[in-house]
Amino acid sequence: MNLPPLITFPDRHLKGIDGVRSDGQPFRNDGRPFAGGMVSPPTAWIDHYDSDAHCVAYSCDGATVGSVHPRLRKCAAGSLHRAGATVHLRWGIIDADREQHEPWPNPHAQWPAVLSWIRSAPLCATAGVYMTRCGIRLIWPLDPPIPVDKCAGHLAGLYSRLRAMGIPADVACMDWTRLFRLPFVRRDGTDQRLPLDIPWI
Repeated sequence: MNLPPLITFPDRHLKGIDGVRSDGQPFRNDGRPFAGGMVSPPTAWIDHYDSDAHCVAYSCDGATVGSVHPRLRKCAAGSLHRAGATVHLRWGIIDADREQHEPWPNPHAQWPAVLSWIRSAPLCATAGVYMTRCGIRLIWPLDPPIPVDKCAGHLAGLYSRLRAMGIPADVACMDWTRLFRLPFVRRDGTDQRLPLDIPWI
């Protein structure tokens, strides 16, 4: 399997860009610094971080500054296209939270049953799966990647199919610019080490 890169950020508070200038340099309308993410190998899914690291499902070819990749706001897509950059959704990343968003009472003991339930859904047979504080996250590499201006229908279809299979995919997260917390991070001062199963890494 040819796995795409993953764009990672040290935390979720960094700001995205509003576009790029004619010289290809990213900018924000308010002049504030923009977030610089790293173009990471797909093994970033299982790396351990000393911060509350997050990732995005997209990547942009032609808008990096050295090894730094900006976080994007939706309004950036038009100027990126005019500058010759391409933005693609390269990962399918889906949140499915527990009812009432309640934390797992005993995640490691519950994991075998949760994983068996997820794997019983045909669409999830080869998905990467990891526990979050209050649910699960499903991940798939997309091959071929999907241009972000065409991804809304693809995402809506994926969410609909998952929900029809009994997976409570959170439609509030159906946004190609969304940040997602990586599995092994330091959250609120504590190392998060919840179970995961990513068969293709």
